[in-house]
Amino acid sequence: MQVKILIFSFGSFPRENLLKDVPDVLYRDSLDYYRPYIQGLFWQYTKGNFTQTAYLDWTSRKTDDVRETFIMGGHGRYKHGLFFVDNFLYMYHYANKDEPDRRDPITVRDNGIIYLRLGGDFSKKTSLDSLSIGVAGIKSFERVRRFEDMITCNGVNFELTASYKDFQVSNTLYLGEGHDMDWGDPFYRLKSYNRSEISYTLLDYKRVNAKFSAILHFAENKRHHHQLFTITVDLNRRGTY
Repeated sequence: MQVKILIFSFGSFPRENLLKDVPDVLYRDSLDYYRPYIQGLFWQYTKGNFTQTAYLDWTSRKTDDVRETFIMGGHGRYKHGLFFVDNFLYMYHYANKDEPDRRDPITVRDNGIIYLRLGGDFSKKTSLDSLSIGVAGIKSFERVRRFEDMITCNGVNFELTASYKDFQVSNTLYLGEGHDMDWGDPFYRLKSYNRSEISYTLLDYKRVNAKFSAILHFAENKRHHHQLFTITVDLNRRGTY
């Protein structure tokens, strides 16, 4: 018998565990540092090999000089054997103030994306701890309510992730049109982009995790790189003693 599982959160709660697998084209990887909490609601439904979530993140309340904004979206996965299908949905709603500026051409604006991925998890077929390969179709849209035409862009992502003991490796190749996503990684505004990352977990003990990452970006016939050292202390995590 398949068991149904429902999870519901309301109020202010950490973003990291709920949206940690969302692609960078939706949310840039530094979002957890300067906006670590969702303020709204989160819902998750699981039955057998299928999981789907939905969420609402209220990012600002309408006042005389502040626009009302919120993010609504969700993500899901269906698994069958080695293969899986993922969906990621997202829309950022950029509304008006209590006292709209009549000189501002943007009254109400919607910025969103649909991300559908087909992939395979080959972790049990190799000597690695994990190995996943996927290809995703991306369609973004933007509409300013004062204008009728909706702007859409399309592209494809090719993804590979692997891990062995304390090492993690990932590579993402994007080809297509540029996506102007308000919360997404700016590199996806380009027509082609490749990101390669290798990470090493220095410490994963009790409530503390420390990781070092070296990241290469290939864009517009140029190479960029940066290094990242992160320490995370999770007070809710019990850890292994």
